[in-house]
Amino acid sequence: INAEYGVSVLYWLELWLTSVLYWVIRHMANVDTNACTYAALILHDAGLPTSADNINKLTAAAGIEVRNTVPILFSRFLEKKGMSALIAASSSAAAPAASAAAPAAG
Repeated sequence: INAEYGVSVLYWLELWLTSVLYWVIRHMANVDTNACTYAALILHDAGLPTSADNINKLTAAAGIEVRNTVPILFSRFLEKKGMSALIAASSSAAAPAASAAAPAAG
């Protein structure tokens, strides 16, 4: 590296590495969240408990590694809220939005 450009090259290298690290962390968080969400939906649909152990087993069977804390957080949240209540809330929230968009299209 030329001494004249050494500072700027190091600056851009550090900036690039920071952005790559940021992307990796964001991507990993999304994979964990998506895997646990789909695992919880599958377990609910199969009539099985949405426990952290079952979520871990299902994600492991799919070949997806998730951080140990994410299935625990999901299962605790689902214990309090219930999957049926969350599905009902999401479908009822989507219906008014769809009907509100219809007059705008017309």
